[in-house]
Amino acid sequence: MKTNAYLKRKSLASLLLIFTLIFSCKKKDTSASNETPAANTTGSAILGGDWGTFLSAYSTSKFLYGVYEDSLINVNFYDSPLSTHSRIYGGTVSVNNTTVMFNSNGNIYASSNNINIKTLKWQVSGSGTVAASSFSYVPSYPVYTGANLLPGDTVLKSNGLNIVLNGISNTTHPTYIYVGQSNSSATITRSISIIPSTITLNPTDLSVFASNYPISIRISMFNYSTLTLNNKQYGINANRDYTKECFLK
Repeated sequence: MKTNAYLKRKSLASLLLIFTLIFSCKKKDTSASNETPAANTTGSAILGGDWGTFLSAYSTSKFLYGVYEDSLINVNFYDSPLSTHSRIYGGTVSVNNTTVMFNSNGNIYASSNNINIKTLKWQVSGSGTVAASSFSYVPSYPVYTGANLLPGDTVLKSNGLNIVLNGISNTTHPTYIYVGQSNSSATITRSISIIPSTITLNPTDLSVFASNYPISIRISMFNYSTLTLNNKQYGINANRDYTKECFLK
């Protein structure tokens, strides 16, 4: 049996990976389809500024044993405004007087230590082509009020799964839905551009998951804008993530 702390850390790690992958794209999805497997989209949610991104996100996770809320900070600097850019070091980065941890393996700045993300005051010391800067703003996060429409605590694999999505607003890009299991690498991914929507997974879809073990339904919502610093454009991402855990029988 996985511990509460283990599942909480796994949720945060997965959230960071999702944001890093999505926000590194450069194209914008213009599809009006209601439900699209992510593998068939073209840059489905591209929220990357030309020279980098400043991301803040908060997540609510309703596990079978309780509810947890966490925040996430993620910063990327790029060596070029082209789609073939690479992430680079930009010096020391702090937000609300807290230093954001830098991981040289991938040149990613990230922190998940519950920084207050209602108002963000950034300071960048700069390095190389990244100039020093200091700025602040109040993020405009997506709004989600439809958690009561998600499946109950128990899901029967033989009946399939309907995920009703409503109450989502203040977003600028398609919403992503991920269904996964902590003891498996299998993940089902969908994106939607129209609200309300219903995603239907049949028993065959759910067969990739083990029975008698929890699955997680994660809804990732995005609000993207831009900011100019030292004559370079950066992406500002204010994002919302909601996870519901269900027991799969």
